[in-house]
Amino acid sequence: MNIAWIRNVQAEFIRLYGPRRGPKICGAVIPGVMADFRKVLAGAEPGVPIGETYRADDRRTVVRLEGRRLPGGGAELTRLTVNDIPVDLGGPLPL
Repeated sequence: MNIAWIRNVQAEFIRLYGPRRGPKICGAVIPGVMADFRKVLAGAEPGVPIGETYRADDRRTVVRLEGRRLPGGGAELTRLTVNDIPVDLGGPLPL
């Protein structure tokens, strides 16, 4: 499983919040965002691209996720941005 994308997301949070707060905020925001996006994809039509935007409580960070539900079951994340900066996922990420 490719987990390098986690470091890439965390790097964006560190850039925004600094080395002490960034990892903590990322660790609080990203799991909830991913869980909610999985639910959205579970209810989507297979193959249809879906996008969702999430804002942190402090309004400094906007996370945008794009993905799709796969025809054979499951889902994948195809794009993730933090404040409009694309995060390298290393290819589609299975969810």
